[in-house]
Amino acid sequence: MGSVVGAGGHAAANGVGGTSSGGLTPSAGPGSGAGGPGSGAGGPGSGQAGVGGSEMICAPLGDPCTECISQSCAGDWCDCQGNTECMSLFNCFGSCNGDEACNQTCMTQNEGGISNVLLVSGCAGTVCDASCWWGADDFTPCQECIYKDCGTEMNSCLAQPDCSKLWDCLQ
Repeated sequence: MGSVVGAGGHAAANGVGGTSSGGLTPSAGPGSGAGGPGSGAGGPGSGQAGVGGSEMICAPLGDPCTECISQSCAGDWCDCQGNTECMSLFNCFGSCNGDEACNQTCMTQNEGGISNVLLVSGCAGTVCDASCWWGADDFTPCQECIYKDCGTEMNSCLAQPDCSKLWDCLQ
């Protein structure tokens, strides 16, 4: 997997990130599964299961990184799996091999998934560093707040190259 979100809040390789190569290829296509007691139905590509009666775990993609993310970043990961643009963005970033122009094209084409990908990246870089070699190690509480509370606005900005460059500069 590649790095996911740099100081500027960009996503690029293997799912998300900036400078590394790698690809993210889901092991299964879209689908859903019913969960156990206390859980809801799965979203696209998920197959959620109940844990402890109320917590949902969305399916990992068959690698140690998404295994960690599915357990440690369950809310953000499930939100991403429930957003087809987020999963498309992960796959698109994986084919960019860290090329920033390609990453920008991915964000422009998958605007609705940007904040979801960045939230997964922030969590992965914080709690899944041992199994993920991409992620936003420097993800701040302010960035998390912006991507959660102003996601639509950030998606719109980061999908536009000029606004994305300004955001990087401000970071």
